[in-house]
Amino acid sequence: MITVQGKDNKLILRPYEGENRLQPLPILIGFTHPEHGEAMSPYSEAPCINLHLINETTMPIIIGEKAKNCIVETKENKYTGNVIVK
Repeated sequence: MITVQGKDNKLILRPYEGENRLQPLPILIGFTHPEHGEAMSPYSEAPCINLHLINETTMPIIIGEKAKNCIVETKENKYTGNVIVK
């Protein structure tokens, strides 16, 4: 669904027109987009520092090892990795 990297970002993800996706696509925190396009090369890890993510979707969250000091607020509680969850 999305890859997030960088420093001091605040993101709010909402479902399009209130509709939830039927097939889950992960939110990747601390990852880059594939270098040669989706399904052409793997995702790489990249630093993600001081992110504040508010996830109003039902999508799962995967948190890479390079993510630090991130706050994730989610209604679904589907996440993996080392992060503070509200």
